[in-house]
Amino acid sequence: MHGKHQLKMALKGGVVNDGSFTGSLAVYNNVDLGGDLIEPGAFTKTIKEHGDQVPLLWQHKVDVPIGMLTLIDGPEALSVKGQLLMEVPEAKNAYLLMKANIVRGLSIGFDTMKDSIESGIRHLKEIRLWEGSVVTFPMNTQAMISSVKARQRAYGVMSAAASSRPSPTFKSNVASIDEPTVSRIIQSITSMIPR
Repeated sequence: MHGKHQLKMALKGGVVNDGSFTGSLAVYNNVDLGGDLIEPGAFTKTIKEHGDQVPLLWQHKVDVPIGMLTLIDGPEALSVKGQLLMEVPEAKNAYLLMKANIVRGLSIGFDTMKDSIESGIRHLKEIRLWEGSVVTFPMNTQAMISSVKARQRAYGVMSAAASSRPSPTFKSNVASIDEPTVSRIIQSITSMIPR
């Protein structure tokens, strides 16, 4: 994937118990924090040539696939129906974090095939899409999850994730967090959630 770029967008739909979710992978005519704007039709050729499914990765880690995305190209956005493979420990961790509204973003890994610069903004006209990822910090700060079913308290989610065969890094990071720090994290996250 020579010249692979990442553009981050956020999860729009909720996550249900079987690990399925919906979201907006790319919102058209919206300038992100990196100064990129994806134009409608930018994904038409990649979908036609490579199909309407791409791998779902955890935080763009190519060695950590966690499911599959089905692409739905519409006039406003490239939407997705996602399916986490719940037998994979990292997918289960992603699911818990998504349900708790801690991780809310989606992001794309792509190559730019055609673009132009207009008034200092890069207009992406044709994109070769390689993958979509669940990410912690999306580039588009206005694109957030609009609803999640059965929100759970963050500490309970992190504890459950730490005891469910997660990666050693995740487990050590969660285990090292003390209760006062967790309380501050919960307050910080709660203050970011639209009411």
